[in-house]
Amino acid sequence: MRKAAFWITVSLILLMVCQKRTRIPDEMIIARIGDRTISKNEFIRRSEYTLRPAYCKWGDNTIHKKIILNSLIAEKLMALEAGENHALMHHINFQAYIRGRREQAMRKMLYKEEAYQKVELSDKEVTDLFQAAGRTYHLQYFNVPDSTTASEIQKYLKENPDQFVSVFEKYYGNTNVPERDVAWSDYEIAQVEEALFTQPLKNASVIGPLEIEKNQYLFMRINGWTDKRVFAEADVKKRWDRVKERLTLRRASVLWGGYISRVMRGKHLEFQEDTFYRLADILADVYHLQDREKQEIFNDRFWDRSQQNSDIEKITEAVKTESALLTAPLFTLDGKIFTVQDFRTMLASHPLVFRKRRFNRKEFPEQFKLAVVDLVADQYLNEKAYEKGLDRHPWVKRTEMMWQDAIVGMFHRNAYLDSIGKRSAFIENYMPVIRDDLNPYVQSLQKKYNNKIKINANLLKQIRLTRIDMFAVQKWEPYPVMVPQFPVVTDEHRMDYGKDMEQEKR
Repeated sequence: MRKAAFWITVSLILLMVCQKRTRIPDEMIIARIGDRTISKNEFIRRSEYTLRPAYCKWGDNTIHKKIILNSLIAEKLMALEAGENHALMHHINFQAYIRGRREQAMRKMLYKEEAYQKVELSDKEVTDLFQAAGRTYHLQYFNVPDSTTASEIQKYLKENPDQFVSVFEKYYGNTNVPERDVAWSDYEIAQVEEALFTQPLKNASVIGPLEIEKNQYLFMRINGWTDKRVFAEADVKKRWDRVKERLTLRRASVLWGGYISRVMRGKHLEFQEDTFYRLADILADVYHLQDREKQEIFNDRFWDRSQQNSDIEKITEAVKTESALLTAPLFTLDGKIFTVQDFRTMLASHPLVFRKRRFNRKEFPEQFKLAVVDLVADQYLNEKAYEKGLDRHPWVKRTEMMWQDAIVGMFHRNAYLDSIGKRSAFIENYMPVIRDDLNPYVQSLQKKYNNKIKINANLLKQIRLTRIDMFAVQKWEPYPVMVPQFPVVTDEHRMDYGKDMEQEKR
């Protein structure tokens, strides 16, 4: 008897960079610190996409918003105080990490220009999907592992749509057909969403086969639905905007996939089999660790503690008993040979991204190969982004500076605490150290750089923040953590320094 069917939630596509990406918002500046800036968007993301300390947790509280802005400005001041000659700035791994962060931002901007902004929607398209957007379908489903079987089932069910359960029992035995509810508000894979919500469907309709992964074909049967209608003007507008954004993202994904195909046209990547399988066999043991070790690595990645060198360390650790492997050719790209050492260097600014989150050890060589292919594709996208000058785009530069200043600023904070012998006390209980030591130090920096600081106090008043603790990550990216940790440097809310931007305009 075969194993029961399962719902597949990950779609294999040409390249993982074809994924849905978030829109890049327009920027308004809330603070300037010398040549650095903090945008409204950055202020909100640094506040809401990470965990804030209790002393500034309440977003609608004016005092707490001031503490947040003071903290972000203090982070910049500490980075300024550390200076361009800070030892960290010249560390090769740090430079590679910042380059990786910059290039990831550049690819997002490239996606915006080449895909998102080129989407054109008609009101009819939005209206049609709007009418189905309140539906939650009740489904029975199963999948089959090959196209031949899928074709046979499709032909049979077309003539006998009422035999859905019988077909399932034939292939999976006398067990219950899997069931689930699917709402438009849930983010499903594109094929399922398009099949269910872009056309009128009748009860008992059979859908499929949908090829949602290599050698995985999904069949679904509609067993009714519920429809949540909206009548209030605000609710109608909210749903309309969500429908329009979802359609835009879906269409942008197609355009982005086409753009990547054009960029990669004519490129030839060939793996050196002996080296590849030797390395894959070694790395399979490194990546498939015991649960406890996996959790520790997950925690590091989750908090972005060692993202810049974790994959490098894996390679180094894996081949330390086979030093000759580092100089062995791993793949040839457009006639140029890349050794394992060259691959290791590439990982310094672009950690591997596996297309599947869960896979067994036997699948590792294939998943490893796909991860390398995606890494190479991103290198070509980087080239296109550099050609367009996107490394100089204000949003990209601000993103790069955000990460650089956050890391350098916290290194400087820790160095200061070491210099006064308070590092251990800070780790044990940071509040007394903030009030007795860090607050006075931050105030001294505010005074020192007073003439270089400008604040948009009016914009700060307009911002509304949530009180929800949240930690945001972006899947399928080399650097999944969206923003640095919140800077724990001051709980002071007074803003008696710098100049007001609005007053300067008068």
